[in-house]
Amino acid sequence: MKYLLIPAGAALIAILPLPIDAYHLIRWIVAGFCAFGAYEIFQSKTATNAHGMILAVIVVVFNPLQPMYFSREVWIVVDVIAAGLLIFLSNKPSTINKYDGKVEEFRTIAIEKAKRLEKSGDGFARQMLKVTIFTLIFIGIFAFAIR
Repeated sequence: MKYLLIPAGAALIAILPLPIDAYHLIRWIVAGFCAFGAYEIFQSKTATNAHGMILAVIVVVFNPLQPMYFSREVWIVVDVIAAGLLIFLSNKPSTINKYDGKVEEFRTIAIEKAKRLEKSGDGFARQMLKVTIFTLIFIGIFAFAIR
């Protein structure tokens, strides 16, 4: 879940004195990426739900639709804590691990399907070549007969 480094960086940028619109953009970035991460964790069978709950809390705090208003000093602490948690979670294994046992099976199936598709494509190409040759011969005979 290396993509969580993006909202972590955005949260760290929020420590700087920026225009209010920049903070709104940062809220959207952090909330969006964390919402996606929480969804991904809750759908996977390998990650713990505690990680998803951490991301859900970050989504609530950074919610751009119903914002929470804190003082500047509190936001700095919240940004640093959120960035730290996001960096921690970005180093956790991704949910792709649930497919580790099936990768070879998926690869074998994909290769078999590709071979079948290639064979059917070859048959289609041969059929189209026959139709094209027949059409050209027919047009040639027709053109010769018209003269």
